[in-house]
Amino acid sequence: MGLSGKDLLKGEDGVDKLFGGQGDDTLDGGFGIDAVHFFDSASGVTASLVTNTATGEGSDSLTNVENLTGSRKADSLEGSDSDNVLSGKGGNDTLLGLDGVDKVTGGIGDDSLSGGAGNATVTANGGSDDLFGDEGDDSLDSKNGVEGHDTLDGGDDEANCTTDATEKYIVSCKDTTAPAVKSASPNGKQVSRRANVTATFSEPMDGGTITEATFQLFRKNSTAAIPATVTYNATSTTVILNPNANLRRMATYRAVVAAEEADLAGNQMGTAKVWFFTTKW
Repeated sequence: MGLSGKDLLKGEDGVDKLFGGQGDDTLDGGFGIDAVHFFDSASGVTASLVTNTATGEGSDSLTNVENLTGSRKADSLEGSDSDNVLSGKGGNDTLLGLDGVDKVTGGIGDDSLSGGAGNATVTANGGSDDLFGDEGDDSLDSKNGVEGHDTLDGGDDEANCTTDATEKYIVSCKDTTAPAVKSASPNGKQVSRRANVTATFSEPMDGGTITEATFQLFRKNSTAAIPATVTYNATSTTVILNPNANLRRMATYRAVVAAEEADLAGNQMGTAKVWFFTTKW
């Protein structure tokens, strides 16, 4: 770890972490897979593994460095043609991988994250982020529990994308997100004996996977399905179970949407949706 002034830091064999600090430093990772960290920089950093330079804490020279970790400010980090790990922290960062198998990970700010021409893994970590796959076999991951904030563009070759239920914009992504039941009815007590049972999905579904065998209604402690007709409305992404006869009075029922129901890309739910309700007198 360097201090103020012009420092010379050199790693050895293995995995080294170099902290230059303030001043114009020369940072040489040596052999192995090495990283330069700018986490404590008081200002944003611009660092490139193409030009092997970094500015922000001074004017640094980088040699034998494979990975970069930014500061808590707005950084611009660029990889090289080798395999790189680029990590943003705070601030609104711009991270660009080039060739190679890169890992590009944003921080808590509003980041622009690009995998470049190689096979990259691009991951958002909060904020309103833009994720780009560009060329290669890329994976984009914007799933952070906050819906509708991120933009994903898989690039020339469709990327494998993992997202929240909704995002601001998605294009050129292979759908790898499992569907889910986002609402189901009826619930609670005093349900009409003539009520239909419905489940609405988070995305359009493959209607061929929605049948009387995959959406069923049971008495609470029974394994015998209630005879019913099941239909799927593709416009509303809602499945409707219509019992063949009125339900019993003051009876508790268990509704089950099977885990095998799948979206249009073939992704199955993976976990069954189960809920209960009780009819009125």
